[in-house]
Amino acid sequence: MAAYVIYILLVVISLLILSGFYFSRKVIYIPLRNMEKISEYESQNPSFDIEWYEKLDKEDVTIPSPFGYMISGTFIRNERSDGRTIIFCHGVTVSRICMVKYAAMYYRRGWNLFLYDHRRHGNSGGKTTTYGYFEKHDLKAVVDYVRGKIGSAIIGIHGESMGAATLLQYAGMEDKADFYIADCPYSSLWELLRYLLKRDYHLPAFPLMQIADIFIRLQAKFSVISVNPYDDVKNINKPVLFIHGEADDYVPTSMSIEMHKAKKGFAEIYIAPGAGHALSMRTDPETYENVVFSFMEKAGIS
Repeated sequence: MAAYVIYILLVVISLLILSGFYFSRKVIYIPLRNMEKISEYESQNPSFDIEWYEKLDKEDVTIPSPFGYMISGTFIRNERSDGRTIIFCHGVTVSRICMVKYAAMYYRRGWNLFLYDHRRHGNSGGKTTTYGYFEKHDLKAVVDYVRGKIGSAIIGIHGESMGAATLLQYAGMEDKADFYIADCPYSSLWELLRYLLKRDYHLPAFPLMQIADIFIRLQAKFSVISVNPYDDVKNINKPVLFIHGEADDYVPTSMSIEMHKAKKGFAEIYIAPGAGHALSMRTDPETYENVVFSFMEKAGIS
């Protein structure tokens, strides 16, 4: 009988370890979408005009990451700009091209554009996805590069999903941009993964999350617990606009609401009625644009 119990325990422990390892790989090596899939998905957005983007005069650049690989980006100068530049941070599994849907509204109003690929995405280097833990340092390198090109002009950062969470982590670390637009960010990677485990796999977080985190630490050199934009928001002094879809079933809307409450100083929040994850602009492009530029006007950003 004792041998049978030990056998069962060993089987359970082995299954937990294998499941934790599998889940850790799903997190840090999340499958990426190719350009065809990204364009096919984004083409459903009336604001995604790839033909307009392709006609723009572009400067392709590579920026050294502090972690030894190259960050691939595109700088688009606007003749009507006085140097002011908006940097775009895309979400997980995609690339800089998905941010074209936001770029046009800034370009029409005289902003330079800087789009780039996160580590392991698009044409950038890097072996693992870390949901902002290392990406925030790459964003610092991008901000430093842009600052070197435009001098003292205004810099804003507009991010979506993982990109929004990354810019909040950057701002909590350094806060050297002039304003931030965070569209559907998560407040805690740990809480997000707990939520997705329950939603997608109907599994409890304990002890699978703890086991997966051990493997993530070993393979990717960061802990899921360390990715906590909610705490970073408390250190941001510059203006922040939070945007979140009311019907977001991937990153709970409550996460942006909680971070908005935690933000000190000037901040606004817009909950897009009926919008799913990263679909606030697609659902109502006109209102989205009005919300963004109304926020900037109130923040004193011309």
